[in-house]
Amino acid sequence: MMTSAKRINKVSNVIHLSNKLHDELLTILDELFIFSMNHFDSEIITKTNKILSKIEGSKEIKHRIYPQLIWWIIFSCSIGAKNKPIYHLFWGIHQHKWKKKGKAINRILGEWKQVKPSFYIVKSIGDSKRVYELIDIFGYKRLIAGIFNDIYRKAQCGEMVTGTLLPIGDDIYTTPVDFFHIPLSITPKLSWELINHNQNRSLPPEDYPSALEIVLRKM
Repeated sequence: MMTSAKRINKVSNVIHLSNKLHDELLTILDELFIFSMNHFDSEIITKTNKILSKIEGSKEIKHRIYPQLIWWIIFSCSIGAKNKPIYHLFWGIHQHKWKKKGKAINRILGEWKQVKPSFYIVKSIGDSKRVYELIDIFGYKRLIAGIFNDIYRKAQCGEMVTGTLLPIGDDIYTTPVDFFHIPLSITPKLSWELINHNQNRSLPPEDYPSALEIVLRKM
């Protein structure tokens, strides 16, 4: 049986190698962002600013959390005249075109309709510093996440991070934007506060802003 360390370093090699499936998924992710900004920029900005106006925290902290809220809106919030998440609308427009790309990519893109943000403890880090073993604090599910972003902040073992994880095949996940990192010094107390606040259940997407509010009050 492959140990966590070997699994992480195997994924590290995958992240560094050119992978057609990953390349296509990352291209679609870029197209999704462009679609969202072209068609829903006003709604996204209004909703994000409204949430941030209610949250305590410095301008620098709010600037750092802004991308997480944008992707939460894109994948998890009903919006617009059809009252659906932006990704669901995007998927509906392109699903027939994507069928030509094969079963694997279609299955993964279908799974993206179910994604939601959460909070994770960094259990271990691969040699490349781009692959993490994460534990979701709500349910304790273990996941392997690879970072494809050119600019990213290196994680520390034991710290908590938050973001939206997207499956990309082979039980590997990635983020559309780098994680928001929560200092190691406040992670233990804060993780228990979040678990208790949410009554130890999976975090509903609509509760993500209130969970962020708890986090930002401590930073």
